[in-house]
Amino acid sequence: MAVIKTISRDDVRTSILEASIALMNEGGLGSLSMREVARRAGVSHQAPYHYFTDREAILAELAGDGFDRLYDYMVSAIGLARNKVGDKNRAMGEAYIRFALNNPEVFRLMFRCEMVDLMRYPEAKLKADRCFQLVATTLGVTITDDKSNPDMA
Repeated sequence: MAVIKTISRDDVRTSILEASIALMNEGGLGSLSMREVARRAGVSHQAPYHYFTDREAILAELAGDGFDRLYDYMVSAIGLARNKVGDKNRAMGEAYIRFALNNPEVFRLMFRCEMVDLMRYPEAKLKADRCFQLVATTLGVTITDDKSNPDMA
């Protein structure tokens, strides 16, 4: 008697994202295509479209996840630092560099607006903003969206 394994939607989605990261790590951001992601994930070539509208949507999800992980790296490092401001700044900077070294392709993706326009993906944009706000708060800087201020443009 054959055993049929049921794969949940979350498992397929996770497989698609993991395949995407593997492709990026092997060949850079340009190597990611929906068809190759599907092949690597072991799903039909149409399956990724059930979860993501296009390649950019996958990249936005990966960038958002990257910002979540970077945030966690920095919060953890800041929490372990002594109470001196300089120590917290240094710890945060070291966490940022450690994240970049441990996740080079995701890190590149997070800061390449030509690959993914976070303005089109509000959830990923919120995650990026949370990261930037943590940096600003730790450094004692105020971030504004005041476009009339030439120093903020």
